Amino acid sequence: MSAQAKQSHLTGLATVLKDILDKRLSQGNITYSKEPEMGERDIIEYGSRMRTAGMEKFNAPCFLSYVNFFVSEAHMKENDAMGALIVYFDVQSANKTLKALGYPIKLDVEDEVVMQRSGEFVRSIAEQLKTELSSRGYSSLMIGDPHNYQNFVPEGIPFSYNEYKSYEINFFAWKEKILSVDLTMAPS
Repeated sequence: MSAQAKQSHLTGLATVLKDILDKRLSQGNITYSKEPEMGERDIIEYGSRMRTAGMEKFNAPCFLSYVNFFVSEAHMKENDAMGALIVYFDVQSANKTLKALGYPIKLDVEDEVVMQRSGEFVRSIAEQLKTELSSRGYSSLMIGDPHNYQNFVPEGIPFSYNEYKSYEINFFAWKEKILSVDLTMAPS
């Protein structure tokens, strides 16, 4: 697949993901204070894993959760991912955002509870994306368990080693960036 075809493929998937998130945020009565920003980013790879720097997303601490997509059970067992969906929440607005999205959280809960809810959210978004992707030829995708961290993933995130770009979408409400999402996916 040519570089231009890969770019078009990833942009199309990111648009599908943005539409899913737009719908979820509007259902949570979250009104944008600024239109979402979308763009490609180079994947930073080390040791065959995708590196993340969540604190670069907000210039402050954040929670992040990710799931991987796999083409089969065998690939899942080998941790040979076809793609990854990573969701970052700013620590300051995570409770408010997750509560609005339907994940009830008390204001004084431990970080582990917030990260667990973040993992539940990324899993539900991945399920919706999987359904949408099935119409694009990704009919047999499997979704791995959510992984939850604060600020970064020390061991890195599995991804398709043939991919060099990810797509980033940033969402703004309450006059601040509340959510950042990265997606990488190899063509089917």
